[in-house]
Amino acid sequence: MPTNSQSQITNNPPKSKRLRVLISAYACEPGKGSEAGVGWNMALQMSRLHDVHVITRANNRGVIEKGLPAGSTVQFIYYDLPKWAMWWKRGLRGAQLYYYLWQIFSGRMLKNKYAGVFDVGHHVTYVRYWMPTSFPMLGIPYLIGPVGGGEFAPMKFENRFALRPLIYEKVRRLVRTFVPLDPFVRASIAGASFVLSTTKESARKIQKLKARRVEIYPESGLRRDEFDRLACVPGSPESNPMVFVSSGRLLALKGFEMGLRAFARAGIENAKYWFIGDGPERKRIELLAEELGITKKVSFKGWVKREEGLRILSSAHVLVHPSLHDSGGWVCPEAMAMGKAVICLNLGGPGAQVTDATGIRVEPAGYEETIERLAQAMKKLAADRTLLRRMGEAGRREVAARYIWENKCEHYSVIYRQIADQSKSGGSNA
Repeated sequence: MPTNSQSQITNNPPKSKRLRVLISAYACEPGKGSEAGVGWNMALQMSRLHDVHVITRANNRGVIEKGLPAGSTVQFIYYDLPKWAMWWKRGLRGAQLYYYLWQIFSGRMLKNKYAGVFDVGHHVTYVRYWMPTSFPMLGIPYLIGPVGGGEFAPMKFENRFALRPLIYEKVRRLVRTFVPLDPFVRASIAGASFVLSTTKESARKIQKLKARRVEIYPESGLRRDEFDRLACVPGSPESNPMVFVSSGRLLALKGFEMGLRAFARAGIENAKYWFIGDGPERKRIELLAEELGITKKVSFKGWVKREEGLRILSSAHVLVHPSLHDSGGWVCPEAMAMGKAVICLNLGGPGAQVTDATGIRVEPAGYEETIERLAQAMKKLAADRTLLRRMGEAGRREVAARYIWENKCEHYSVIYRQIADQSKSGGSNA
């Protein structure tokens, strides 16, 4: 079984010479969250410890060079497929194919131009175990991850989906069954010295691809200055009424319909429920609020800029994030950094990010039973402000220990040196 590497995060890297590290970050842009933010922060923070080159898309060049801090030592290698292939990037399916081919052809380019240049490689984005990486072609030890993509909504919930999200989930399951047949994916996983997985669900699938070593570790992170700013937010506002908030794209797979039904069932006096974000399920959720007779208690904030979203989150008491499948995400760590308790399902990334000390992880059962459990969680936190504050304080400690980029990169550095040393000595992870 995969091990959990969170206990190693405080390890300090040995004070020895800097390694020559190649980071693969297809998504890499300053000022962004999600995968682009992962790539950018990894590049900047790892350059404090090692000599870092990053291979990324050529169309990222403008924003990267504009946003690169003065004195940064990161070197970027820009690569895109020929112009005749650019039309593949149109639409989601085309973008997936383009990314797949980008990994293969960028590997060939790196082999021809940079053979023998690097000590260690690290595949950072995309955060998907089921797509190949370019590193098998380079002949250097490499780390993959953290990666996810092995999470699925429990099948017992699928009959609640509208037709389009139902088809999406069915097709997604079908596609994943063919992953073990892909020789490029198999070679990528089996050739890695180390694979980090965002969730236990993905870790099990990675192990089936003959991974040498798998550990569970979060992909999300916050810079120290970001954490310090968020940590200044009052964790549990003393003001009434009790405010619950959900944040993210309004999709069926996010489970926000269950959150709304649970809120109505909890019947907490004067409580409010805010939704930050937009998406194809918004109209359905708005109609559900009318059906449940709680429209005066529910507010839809729509799409807002990140800073405004954080401001709204700071005024709430509890984050409700009942996602049916997420590999990771940023909203739970950001909420915990603010000292907010989190209610989530014990599934995927949120189930790994939230602990029993920082929130309430609801075990999914049948649809109605899960709604009842979410409602009971809401009632419990609304009735016990001391528990609410205690969970908020624990959340801040959890983020400080596991999600600060500066610390995370020291952890990665330990792995780099391990696999580099093993490679030089002809060890089994070379």
